[in-house]
Amino acid sequence: MPETNAILLRDGIAGDFQAIADLHVASWQQTYRSLMPDTYLSGPVFEDLRKRWHAQLMDPPKDSILIVAEDETAIAGFIYLYPDEDEMGWVTLDNLHVRADFRGRGLGERLMKAAAARITELGRARVLLYVLDGNDDACRFYERLGGVPDPIEGHTIAGFENLPSIPYRWHDFSKVTG
Repeated sequence: MPETNAILLRDGIAGDFQAIADLHVASWQQTYRSLMPDTYLSGPVFEDLRKRWHAQLMDPPKDSILIVAEDETAIAGFIYLYPDEDEMGWVTLDNLHVRADFRGRGLGERLMKAAAARITELGRARVLLYVLDGNDDACRFYERLGGVPDPIEGHTIAGFENLPSIPYRWHDFSKVTG
């Protein structure tokens, strides 16, 4: 198995869009089979996420953060966050995905801590994330890192409205623990 210490963390760039989309698709297909429609995960998800990441990386939102983890062969994980445009000062943790062969070995935690440092640099502290209800491994992971769950609510993901999701909040993301 690959070592997480051999992983380089760097800012994502526009040229990463295809590798990020591929990892995102693989992660959703492995994790969301019973949580999202199979017809979507077996087909349209490929083109949808490719287009999304291409657009997002060609014209990134102001102060968005994309940190990529890569080994000597490919992207092993990434985390993507962006500040909300409201006056409340929240940052949305939109995506955290780790390649299957690196899961459970600390790479997700490294990405979270790197993102926490970047959020602090922006003068922000509060982070919000939605996890699909039933993604129990993710829930345990975020709670272990200090995320506080709110009651389940409907959330839109990939155009699917009202998917049961658990909002997780960090009121001081700089204190991500592990």
